[in-house]
Amino acid sequence: MLNRMYDNYGEQGFSVLGIGVYSPKRELEKFRQKHAIEFPVVVGPSEIKSLETRQRTSHYSLRKLVGDSRTWGTPFHIFIVNANTDSMYTAAGEIREKDFEQFLRKYTHIK
Repeated sequence: MLNRMYDNYGEQGFSVLGIGVYSPKRELEKFRQKHAIEFPVVVGPSEIKSLETRQRTSHYSLRKLVGDSRTWGTPFHIFIVNANTDSMYTAAGEIREKDFEQFLRKYTHIK
């Protein structure tokens, strides 16, 4: 779905940056190839196996700050409108295309 959104709205200024956390780089690369991910992906903290260690990461802290109650917490989406972190929205878990398009229409210039 993010590939489609990236393709459909990229010319209107929509960007995607994936950040892989909790998995080694080689597993992330396999995932990218399997799903033909077209947008850039960077590797964040990886190979963190224990809950205690994960709870000390920035990723975990941000999720809790915005009210994500899940233990492991991926996927986790952050939407920043017009490069303004005052206009930041989050979605924990999977996001449906219809909901995402409604978000774009409501909060951005993208149509």
